Amino acid sequence: MTAAQAKAIYNALCKFTKYRIYWRIGPNMNLPEIDLEKVPKHINMTTFIPQNDLLAHRRCKLFITNGGMSSVMEAVAHGVPMVGIPLYGVNYANLLKVQNKGLGLIVEKEHLNEGTLYSAINEVLTNKRFQTSAKDASKEFQHREESPFEKALHLIEHVGRHRGAKFFKPSKQHISNAWIQRNNLDFWLICAAFSVITLIFLRSVIGLLWRTLGSHGPAPGSAGIEIRGKSIAGKKETKKTK
Repeated sequence: MTAAQAKAIYNALCKFTKYRIYWRIGPNMNLPEIDLEKVPKHINMTTFIPQNDLLAHRRCKLFITNGGMSSVMEAVAHGVPMVGIPLYGVNYANLLKVQNKGLGLIVEKEHLNEGTLYSAINEVLTNKRFQTSAKDASKEFQHREESPFEKALHLIEHVGRHRGAKFFKPSKQHISNAWIQRNNLDFWLICAAFSVITLIFLRSVIGLLWRTLGSHGPAPGSAGIEIRGKSIAGKKETKKTK
């Protein structure tokens, strides 16, 4: 994130004076355009925040995130709507799901400025549909038969207890017609195609180099053969003279 983008975030947050804002800044975050001594009282800038505990607070209204999976799941679990600023490709995929389910909005990094961020934050805070969707998603998340930890623990114990998990593998009868997938032919075809392309490329390069070197004179090997032929011919002529 550039200094200009950080300044845009700061300017947008300064306008929400009715809310207490906690902003975690990384150690490498560039903030040369922000005077930390003049930060408004409603903004708390710190290098560490107990994020999960903060999201669990009943008065937490909004979560601004870069779209990491763990952060998104924590917000969903606690029913907090989001405004996402994706910094990487996988972050965008996570936040796109959030936006499609009505749990928040995306502000793309390329379009990030004070106006776009302020509009997104204000929309999520004032439009009740985001709060409603977030609460509904939280209920679905919390009312599962077993938590992700319990499910993972059960599967690990099962594999250890039964020395494997054969029933997890798809039966060959179910994929009898999918011979390409079963034999990984798609993978080997790609490898073969890549190898052929590489060989063709190398052959072209070697041919080009050979033609380039050949244009500057006879090859060293051929020159040696010609000289040897002349010497032999000379010897034969000498013998005839004798």
